Amino acid sequence: MIVEQMIKNLCLDATNEPVSEIRELLEDAQEEPSNSITYNNLGLALKALNRLEDSVAAYQIAIELAPDKPYAYNNLAVVLGRMGHYEEAVATFYQALQANPNDAYIYYNLGMALHAANKDEEAIAVYQQALLLAPNDVEIHNDLSISLDMLERYDEALTQYLRALELDPQNARTYHNIGVNRGEAKQHEDAINAYREALRIDPKRAETHQNLGSRLREIGHLEEALAEYREAIRLQPDYSDAYYNLGAVWEDLNHIEEAKAAWKTAIALNDDQETVEMARESLNNYL
Repeated sequence: MIVEQMIKNLCLDATNEPVSEIRELLEDAQEEPSNSITYNNLGLALKALNRLEDSVAAYQIAIELAPDKPYAYNNLAVVLGRMGHYEEAVATFYQALQANPNDAYIYYNLGMALHAANKDEEAIAVYQQALLLAPNDVEIHNDLSISLDMLERYDEALTQYLRALELDPQNARTYHNIGVNRGEAKQHEDAINAYREALRIDPKRAETHQNLGSRLREIGHLEEALAEYREAIRLQPDYSDAYYNLGAVWEDLNHIEEAKAAWKTAIALNDDQETVEMARESLNNYL
């Protein structure tokens, strides 16, 4: 019954290659309804098409068919996290670990879900367990550091970031995260240097340009900050934070009309409520 409903829901189009793959998997599921791997693969294919509720249903069938296998639990938890159901994702990752307690990447995914659920203390312990199993994984070091940063344990976080750089000296994400870390620790020059190194490696990181602009503004380098915000917007035209901060620098430079135009754009983009409220407040000062 669930397979037939998926077919109906998807309105399958045989000319669409990804959808054709799903059609084949559904046919396999009808022919061999007790094969958990088929349902797991169906969940993966549905997730790729952003059919998240159908993906969840497919993974749940896979789990019912093979409750001792960790892969479907892990994949289900990833989709639940993408849907914003972080508590359910955390619980499901723990089920995956019961099936396979020695998988570093289940621990890693669990750590990210805990971080998303604002449980950074627990996330830190989980990331540390992941590193016992995969000590040279750069991304685990990075995400452990982010949770440490969230708890204002900046020096501990920096130690992990520097270990990540030892493992991969050309990792732009690590340098970006060091920039965030040093900025939060009020070490603005160190933050600027880290952001610039990130951009040397990957000059198309809009968020790094935006953050670099904010640190340059902190130390009074307004023209340089302006250039960074403009570059962030060039790379990501719907970047409302960059428009808001661009307006703030124009205001610092006493270019009020340019500031108002930037804030109006941030409001019009309407992609982040906090940014919209800050832009409105700034704009209201000149009404």
